[in-house]
Amino acid sequence: MSGGNNGFTGGIYTNRRCLDEVLFATFIGLSWYNAVELVVLCFTRFKRWRGIYFWSLLVASVGIIPYGLGLFLKFFNVVRHNYLGTHTLVTTGWCCMVTGQSMVLWSRLHLIVWNQRVLRGILYLIIFDAIIFHIPTAVVAFGTNAPTHPAPFVKGYNILERVQLIGFCIQETLLSSIYIWGTLKFLRSTNETRYRYILYELLLISVIIILLDGSLVGTQYAGLYSVQTTFKALVYSIKLKLEWAILRKLIKAVKVGLPPERYSTEHPKPDSQIPEKSETERCAEDPYMCTGARLSMQGTSPELPSEPSRVLTTTTQVLAQDLRRVGQGSHQETNSEVSALIKPTKTYEQ
Repeated sequence: MSGGNNGFTGGIYTNRRCLDEVLFATFIGLSWYNAVELVVLCFTRFKRWRGIYFWSLLVASVGIIPYGLGLFLKFFNVVRHNYLGTHTLVTTGWCCMVTGQSMVLWSRLHLIVWNQRVLRGILYLIIFDAIIFHIPTAVVAFGTNAPTHPAPFVKGYNILERVQLIGFCIQETLLSSIYIWGTLKFLRSTNETRYRYILYELLLISVIIILLDGSLVGTQYAGLYSVQTTFKALVYSIKLKLEWAILRKLIKAVKVGLPPERYSTEHPKPDSQIPEKSETERCAEDPYMCTGARLSMQGTSPELPSEPSRVLTTTTQVLAQDLRRVGQGSHQETNSEVSALIKPTKTYEQ
């Protein structure tokens, strides 16, 4: 297995099994590193430890650790007579990792998809897939790894393993495709350029997730089950890190770049970011309206003439100039001072 001079003149590993073991250890080690980093980020970057996004990201990240540990104990024969414990770790971590990652995507989907029926339907799909794929596969997996290795369980697990892999791949591809569709639609409808790079990153990450899912399916159908299971841990840890990197920025891009007409009744428009103008500022912009010089032409005030005289016109111009100086100042005048400036003048030419 190793050369006599420990690799000075030749290779150390001389058979396929040793290379596989190195590959398994690399995949599991990298996935653990990413998982621990994500758990630390969850507890240090979130201001409030609540919400679907926080808990789904935390559960999916934590699930990678027992999943990889169970595979390590199984493939390296660390525990030979306790298959129940090792497969409990693998199954628990697998359920948390796979469905948790889908819930991470779903928890931020409402930012670009506002149709409540679509959001609810996708949630029901995730729950349905979790029931029909996790439970049967877990049952036959325990039976397959029993000490006697019953042939019906082995045959059933060989089928269900491929079915559940394709099923979850389709589910995550659907979620990523919806993100791509929503991002493209959003980019076409908004004129905001400040955060467009975030949307482009989301578009790219969604494509990468689809490619990673496709690589898992290809590895499985290549007959490399052990490589596929350990590579799966690394793939999901990478996908979670990519989603963490972009989904937390998506709120900022949507909040700033969304045009008002795109808001629906299901997702009400947030408070405007532009403060309302004060009375002083409005009067400074249009002093003629604030002075009350635009009199009604319908005779609502019979004692006043239908058209302002030269005295009234001159008074209006003087008051407008004073009011313009008020508007260009510190804007700290009180309403009473402004009212005094715009008080109508009752001096008319007889």
